[in-house]
Amino acid sequence: MKQTNEQTAPINKPLVLIAIILSIGLLLPGILLPLMTIKAEINQESLVAHSKHVIKQQQLPPMLQQLANGFLDSVQMDEDITLLNKTQSILKTSQSLWQQDYPVVALLIIIFSTIIPVIKILLLIALLIFPCQKIVKLNGFLSKWSMADVFAIGVLISFLMAAAAENAHALIVFEAILHAGFYWFVAYCLTSVILGQILLKSLKQPAT
Repeated sequence: MKQTNEQTAPINKPLVLIAIILSIGLLLPGILLPLMTIKAEINQESLVAHSKHVIKQQQLPPMLQQLANGFLDSVQMDEDITLLNKTQSILKTSQSLWQQDYPVVALLIIIFSTIIPVIKILLLIALLIFPCQKIVKLNGFLSKWSMADVFAIGVLISFLMAAAAENAHALIVFEAILHAGFYWFVAYCLTSVILGQILLKSLKQPAT
């Protein structure tokens, strides 16, 4: 058998322990705290304009049209009408999607935001008990998928913001507001990627 001159470093257990503590401390708030609020409101001016357009299409007698338009002009609303104002965490979002018959999307969110991170934490715990370079490499491979959920949330927010910007006078206006859960989860993802790469690089350093 051929023996290579290159020696790999032993597992850095203190670093693994730090990774476990940081992963749990950042992941739990990330998936349990409110992630995002989605609002959908009916714009007052757009509602009046749309109602006038509908009345005009009905081809009512001029007197009735004038009365209806006068009534609409006299309507005063202090605020826009709120159709949706929902604040949810990652887990609640997945549950809502499942209940609304979007099982594939719900499963993808659960897989990338919960199942894979939990597997990575379990791998790190196993690494403390059974030091093995294959576990480090598997953890590093899974770290590449850490930002998938953040990317999906970013796409959703970009879509809502673009829709709101392009339809400033639309009847229904959407708005997305980020909360602490999003930032905790992003912090977990970034920390997980960085620590995963540090563990991988430590394997390539010669043992002393």
